[in-house]
Amino acid sequence: MGLKNNDLILLQNGNAILAQAANDSKYIVSTESDAKYFSYWLDRESKAEVLQEALDFFRSITEEKYKRKEDVYEWSFTKG
Repeated sequence: MGLKNNDLILLQNGNAILAQAANDSKYIVSTESDAKYFSYWLDRESKAEVLQEALDFFRSITEEKYKRKEDVYEWSFTKG
């Protein structure tokens, strides 16, 4: 879901896929039932930051013990 035939698949783990849109405008994390889009401008710095966000999200749904920094930050506020 969410991917087109000409999108570039970067990583795949089970039914989760991290891909780059063919038009070089966004990264996509897709599963059988959902897709999340991470758009970027065409500058390198923004593209790298957005790739890291997409990779963090991909890892959070494919690795049981992986925690995104946003999750850790939120947890520290609820525990503090």
